[in-house]
Formats: sequence, structure tokens, C-alpha cells
Amino acid sequence: MKRTITLVCLGLLTISSIAYAVIAKRDTSASKFVTRDSLEPDTWSSICLITQHIAPHTVIEVRPTGGPFFGIPQAQYK
Repeated sequence: MKRTITLVCLGLLTISSIAYAVIAKRDTSASKFVTRDSLEPDTWSSICLITQHIAPHTVIEVRPTGGPFFGIPQAQYK
């Protein structure tokens, strides 16, 4: 009886650790970075660094130069 309880506990522990690993690996919140459209090399090297090494599943949004940066025309910072 003791052996059966031990095996059941070990089985549940194994299943729960596998489930935790699968759930923890899912990335449901992709980061989003916004920049202005420019030919400056530091902008494009930063985008490359972010997408290749820091956060591969991130979203990079390149907005046109001259428009409101954060999408709010009345914003304090433009």
C-alpha cells in the first residue's frame, strides 16, 4: 500500500512539473517597441539587437517621421 501511494505521488509530481514547464514556456505577452522611420544606423542596429537577442517574439512598429510619436496629437512629449 505504501509503495502504491509513493508511486501515485511521484506520478502526480512528474505530471505537474511537466505541465508547469509547458505553461511557463508559453509567451502570451509579446513586447512592443515603437520607433520613428529614419536611416540612422543606431535605430536599425537596435531593432536587430532586440529581435535577434533580447526579445525574438517582439513587435517592432516603425512610425513615419513627423507624426505624433505615441499616437496622441495633444501629448506633452512629441
